[in-house]
Amino acid sequence: PNGLNSIVRIWGTNIGIRLSPHDFRRGMTVQAAKNGASDRALMDMGRWSSTDMPRRYTKTFRLEFARKYLPMDNLKK
Repeated sequence: PNGLNSIVRIWGTNIGIRLSPHDFRRGMTVQAAKNGASDRALMDMGRWSSTDMPRRYTKTFRLEFARKYLPMDNLKK
């Protein structure tokens, strides 16, 4: 874990941002949810025993995921 952490931090330094392995875990969760992964799939991918963490990571995106199903977004301009 320490080796991976060091490598990822170096990547961040090289591109001018603060970066950690945890950022990739959060990113995986958000991208998978955006692509329709179920809560159960997110739990398995993140190795979580409940939906608390994946829901925390994706809570700000929940409405955005649902927009395509809302009737007003399907109307032609």
